[in-house]
Amino acid sequence: MKKTFKITLIIFLILSVILLAVASIFLRIVIKETNQISLDKNKLLLQATQVNIYDASGVLTNSSNVAGRDLITIDKLQPHTIQAFISIEDKNFYKHTGINYKRMFKAMYNNLKNGKIVEGASTITQQLIKNTHLSNEKTLKRKTKEIFLAKKLESKYTKDEIMEIYLNVIYFGDGCYGIEEASQRYFGISASELSIEQSAVLAGMIKSPYTYSPVNNYNNSLKRRNLVLKEMHKDGYITSEELNSALTSEIVLTEKDNECDYNSLYVKAVINEACEVLNVNETELALNNYKIYTYLDNKKQEELYNIMQNDEYYHVNSHGNIADGLALIIDNQNGGIEAFAGKSKYNLVNIKRQPGSAIKPILVYAPALEEGLVHTSSEILDEKINYDGYSPNNLGNKYYGYISIKDAVAKSLNIPAVKLTKELSIEKCKEYAEKCGIVFDDNEVLLKKGVIVRHLVLPGYTSDSKKVIKYLYDNYENNIFYS
Repeated sequence: MKKTFKITLIIFLILSVILLAVASIFLRIVIKETNQISLDKNKLLLQATQVNIYDASGVLTNSSNVAGRDLITIDKLQPHTIQAFISIEDKNFYKHTGINYKRMFKAMYNNLKNGKIVEGASTITQQLIKNTHLSNEKTLKRKTKEIFLAKKLESKYTKDEIMEIYLNVIYFGDGCYGIEEASQRYFGISASELSIEQSAVLAGMIKSPYTYSPVNNYNNSLKRRNLVLKEMHKDGYITSEELNSALTSEIVLTEKDNECDYNSLYVKAVINEACEVLNVNETELALNNYKIYTYLDNKKQEELYNIMQNDEYYHVNSHGNIADGLALIIDNQNGGIEAFAGKSKYNLVNIKRQPGSAIKPILVYAPALEEGLVHTSSEILDEKINYDGYSPNNLGNKYYGYISIKDAVAKSLNIPAVKLTKELSIEKCKEYAEKCGIVFDDNEVLLKKGVIVRHLVLPGYTSDSKKVIKYLYDNYENNIFYS
């Protein structure tokens, strides 16, 4: 027994020494690298930063520039505006020295307990360092650098100076850097005039500017704003009366005219793709002064933009809702996008919609042609069918009898698509779709069971896809082709 204990103790001590040695070497490397990184005032203020975008001819067509922005000093802001950010982002900002160790260890514990990152612990100081000096990678090395640089920042700047810089450089979505730009963009007023609820909206966006955007995700923004307000009340910054008044108010946005710059949407798409490819955020992209060369054809872009702005092409339904529009011109020789334009109140760069009948050529007709099952002039019987109780319809219950594949595609008929899918098999359709770059998630269980869903809302269920998927999988044994 004593011998076993002694061996265990020796092994434990050896492992401890090795662990301490590795940690010591790691810290020395990080400290050395961190000491070589100085606090750059130009980076802190996002000065002289831009992304240059060139067209297919190599001509500079647009410069997305965050220099020369409207800045605001902290003394011009309402106290409740600053308090909103403190309540939701860093309650102890004016107490800690750059790092909130208690919050950090609590977050580490919760993340380990859940087996994934469910909680962050970055202070406002750390966020400022991360957004202006470091990459977006999630590594221990970067986090350690962030901590060291945050301590440096706190030693050279006052709390008010750090807060002022933070509010002037943080990203609020839709190309807005800093609270003054964001205030003008979303509410049409200076940041000095922000109300309690408006301040809460902007503070709530920091976590994820797109997810909590009042323009792109109104309901998410409203819930997040209300959370900020409740935290402000809990922290004693606003009264119960102010809380109740703010909670019952709507988010009223300023009317924003359609972009007059014909290539603005193209530029947004380019920047979005560059961020994904380089694994950086928009601030990092701007700080590194990247030059991006594109397939943009300015003449085609301007023509497409003018077409897409024509109201004659947009359907208005019985509820007064106007359809959205988005169009692309692609060079089939190289796959480059020559023009990209649209019209919508939503962010067309990141918008996600169910594909509807646009999926038919990819999922059905292309595989059928490739497999030699049909050719463009082949005829197929467009008729009323019934597969084990499932009886799909064409739009308007109109059927054309024998019709060519070419015309079936042009008329977007459902019956020919269902028949060809049955002949091909779901697995074959999926195989071809994956070759086109379509990635299937957990919903692919439907494909294994033979279910294609375009759009469905069931009684007692929301339009949440996972609930619809589960309902279909649990309740239907036969193949379902819903269109």
